[in-house]
Amino acid sequence: FMTTVDNTVEDHRLRAVFPTGIETDKVYAEGHFEVVERPVGPPTEGVETDEEPLGTYPHRSFVDVNDGKHGLMLTDRGLPEYEAIPSGDGVKLALTLLRAVGWLSQMNFKTRKSPAGPLIRTPGAQCRGRQSFEYAVIPHKGGWTQAYKEAHFYVNRLWALETGFHGGELPPEGSFIEVEPPSLVVSAVKPAENKRGVIVRFYNITDGEAEGRVKLYKPFSKAYLTSLNEQPIREVKPDPDGYLRLKVRGGKIVTIRFDPLDKPPASFKPKT
Repeated sequence: FMTTVDNTVEDHRLRAVFPTGIETDKVYAEGHFEVVERPVGPPTEGVETDEEPLGTYPHRSFVDVNDGKHGLMLTDRGLPEYEAIPSGDGVKLALTLLRAVGWLSQMNFKTRKSPAGPLIRTPGAQCRGRQSFEYAVIPHKGGWTQAYKEAHFYVNRLWALETGFHGGELPPEGSFIEVEPPSLVVSAVKPAENKRGVIVRFYNITDGEAEGRVKLYKPFSKAYLTSLNEQPIREVKPDPDGYLRLKVRGGKIVTIRFDPLDKPPASFKPKT
């Protein structure tokens, strides 16, 4: 979906609401290196606070409701607030498109008696003018694991870059890095802090252990399993086919540093 509005109204919230028709008391939202299971609606048990509990929560690429047999996933580009609303016709998924406010914080709200920050005017946060929002729904069978890849494809679009004229040593198609199985999600490919190697970071988005296989598109001298700050833990040897093999438990983050060869072998040809 592409929704475009010309906002002329102050102090309001605009949401897109999807009735899923799914009866469940759980909602699943992608967070940082994990998928979080939350209750549908605001928390009601064990809550002692001066503020009224709210049902809005953050997410990254997707939020999903399902009953184990079928589900509906909501994905978007840069719209991190959602709410799963219980109703007599199943869960409704609400996605915040626009929140227009005139103050950083105020007193005596219905949901909060005291301020949440300094009382500073923020007229620019009324978000007046033309605004566009991109989001999509993904119906699916089973649980959220059956659809999250589609959400990642939607959020992480391919970008094309024009280059100058050159001989063209690479094949018409290929992959810079291979990471298998699909439960291992690549979160970073970047130059290493040591200025020589390449860092590949991925994580197991599921709860179950995965038999991971990782392969760079060209030969390398050594590969190291490292910490998040890229300190080497141990060397990882490739198998005869060039794959690094690792067991990755559910929720684990893995960082690998590939050190390049000083000079590629004369027989090197990129994989097609």
